[in-house]
Amino acid sequence: MTTITAQESARQSVARKRKRLSKQYIAYLVHSFVGLKLTLLLTVVLATGAIAVIAQEIDWLIYSEMRSPAQEERLNSGELLDRLQAAYPDKGLSFFATNIEHPNTSARARMTQDDGGFRYAWINPYSGEVMGDTPLLTVGKFLGFLHGSLFLPVVGRAVVNAFGVLTLISLIT
Repeated sequence: MTTITAQESARQSVARKRKRLSKQYIAYLVHSFVGLKLTLLLTVVLATGAIAVIAQEIDWLIYSEMRSPAQEERLNSGELLDRLQAAYPDKGLSFFATNIEHPNTSARARMTQDDGGFRYAWINPYSGEVMGDTPLLTVGKFLGFLHGSLFLPVVGRAVVNAFGVLTLISLIT
């Protein structure tokens, strides 16, 4: 009879311990889940975010069309657009940026392709020389899209934002 009572007592003790989860133990469980189960995807998001900080510089190094040596005076936007239209007469221009905050970077325009796609056309803002064109999805843009949405437009952005919250919780715990 004492062994049955001892077993029942042990079961009751275990049941009481299970009911009383401390805050530290819950924090440990959350931290373990974040650390063990989501490490790979979280590492992709964090690594691409760290590299995406210098994405424009990566593209600038890869594509020579983006580079233009800084000079004294820039041409006005209307002159640059006229020269782009002359260089690409059959393409529609849907976006134009002078990149005035980046003196060594060419001005860019997004142009529509015949197949429905887009490319960036680059023009030297100082001389007006059309430098060429590059694909819309460059290495830097790829890293930025991967970091921001994991190439899953709605779901990916929610996952990346959830990782931000989980990283904050992991930091606190």
